[in-house]
Amino acid sequence: MTSTKSVPAKKFFNKKHLHHLTQIQSAACEAIERKYIQGVEEHKTNLWEMPVIRMVEEGINEAVDQISYLMSLRQSVRVICALAQEGMTDVELTNPKARECCQLIYTSLTGKKIPSCENG
Repeated sequence: MTSTKSVPAKKFFNKKHLHHLTQIQSAACEAIERKYIQGVEEHKTNLWEMPVIRMVEEGINEAVDQISYLMSLRQSVRVICALAQEGMTDVELTNPKARECCQLIYTSLTGKKIPSCENG
């Protein structure tokens, strides 16, 4: 799917990036195939023959669904961040390993560390 020939030589791009890119491409191909087949069964039509106006409406509906999922996901991530922040700062109720795990979860979600929590 991806070859080093298709990607211009870069100073930072390495084998780990290529591996990650290949994983993304593979997952995308599988998702497209699954969704395409589901759409064929659901709409009982050939996508390339679907009337343009209907295709626009279906695309808008998909975009609205995507926004709904992303807004809900953002809300869930905020809850998880708050729980992780609480866990990493609670020196009385959690053990050091639990606080460290909460710190890792928080940092993975936000890319930030809370300075007052780094020293435990």
